[in-house]
Amino acid sequence: MTKNDLESLWDVVIAGAGPAGAIAACHLARQGRKVLLVDQIDPAHHKVGESLPGAGLRFLRSVEISLENLPIAHQPLFHQPIPGNISVWGAATPIYQDFLRDPDGPGLRLDRGCFEATLRSAAIAAGAVFREAQIGETVRKQNVWQVVIEGQQQVERARWLIDATGRRAVIARRLGAKKIHDPRLTAIYALGRAATKSPTTTRTLIEATESGWWYAATLPSGEITAGFHTDPERASTFSRDRSKWEVAFHETRLISQHYPKIHFDRPLPALDAGGSALDRVTGDGWVACGDAAQAFDPISSQGIFSSMVGGARAGAFVQTMLDHSDASASESATASAAYVSRLNQIRAAYLAHRREAYRSETRWPLSSFWSQQQSG
Repeated sequence: MTKNDLESLWDVVIAGAGPAGAIAACHLARQGRKVLLVDQIDPAHHKVGESLPGAGLRFLRSVEISLENLPIAHQPLFHQPIPGNISVWGAATPIYQDFLRDPDGPGLRLDRGCFEATLRSAAIAAGAVFREAQIGETVRKQNVWQVVIEGQQQVERARWLIDATGRRAVIARRLGAKKIHDPRLTAIYALGRAATKSPTTTRTLIEATESGWWYAATLPSGEITAGFHTDPERASTFSRDRSKWEVAFHETRLISQHYPKIHFDRPLPALDAGGSALDRVTGDGWVACGDAAQAFDPISSQGIFSSMVGGARAGAFVQTMLDHSDASASESATASAAYVSRLNQIRAAYLAHRREAYRSETRWPLSSFWSQQQSG
């Protein structure tokens, strides 16, 4: 390999600049690695998932990322503290959970776009290069990836690929990995505005019903986000006729009490919300992380935090593999096995937590939705 070849060779190309990809890029760039972070950013696209628990703030402090360090073009409206949850689950009486009692303290209700801009900015400040594009074809030749950057007529070369493309797991699935699905769950969300300017609560609201469960919260923008999590068949009905979704929203007890007058003007596409995992999370020169490796049912409240931790873990794994690129096959296999083992431990703990959560709701023993979720 010539000097010019080495200079044009990236240590890592990362597909996906969400929390997992940005944290992996930040970790590797701080280690002096040449990192190319690639993603197509659509500012008009609303990402569901805006709650960062106190443990997530602790993680950000541990990797020296401040939510206040934003480029001026991305200054957030604000990130709001989340004092706790109110849930109707397992009984008709609301249950109040106070996050002030959490050892990590209250989390934040994020301006999601600005939050992700913060993480990308941290990666760029560490030395990573961010390119707003999509990754096309990837071919591995002589231990080097040839990576097509779509729309830019470029082919980049890299030692390693990280798939941080979220639930789509674009790279890993292209390389032959297959998804293992937990019980199917679809989320139908919408954004709206209340008639009154001030919300009645800044807590997260969760309410179980016979055919699924609701989530609602007030975003920093003042918009209300509300989502119904149900089986794909019922979700399809709501997608075809959004008025049925609104009727079901107003039939809730807890949530409609706090948001009695709300106009939903921004329906969102149906989302796959069920848990899943890949049958392979790493291979020859590639690794998957975050939701690409394993995604969680939102009832677990893992979401963004797990994605960030997963990105850091993938970054550390790739750093180890690059540091020991001349290691024997058995040593590389040992490092890969350790990465896989840790993900398996996390998934086992998640599945146990998920099972306990769904089985604690026993009010509708004849409901097909609850029987399906409880059997998973």
